[in-house]
Amino acid sequence: MRIYIKENNGKIIKIKVPAFLLGTAINILNAVVFIGKPWLDKEFKEALDCIDLKALKRCFKELIKYKGLQLLYVKSQNGEEVEIVI
Repeated sequence: MRIYIKENNGKIIKIKVPAFLLGTAINILNAVVFIGKPWLDKEFKEALDCIDLKALKRCFKELIKYKGLQLLYVKSQNGEEVEIVI
């Protein structure tokens, strides 16, 4: 996954995130949520319960098959742009 951020002054920031890193991050988040659930705020627990992390991981695995797919493109009135590409 590649994230491009173009600021209004012309500076471009490119961030590359390897696919395996996304899966690993989801696994770590799942473990942290499982272990730390007793200590989390009630509102935060409710928000996390709405997210199915296993389904999210499956979605990322499926998206990897579509390299070059543009997930997001936003351009502000200031001239700033954000683009996320698989």
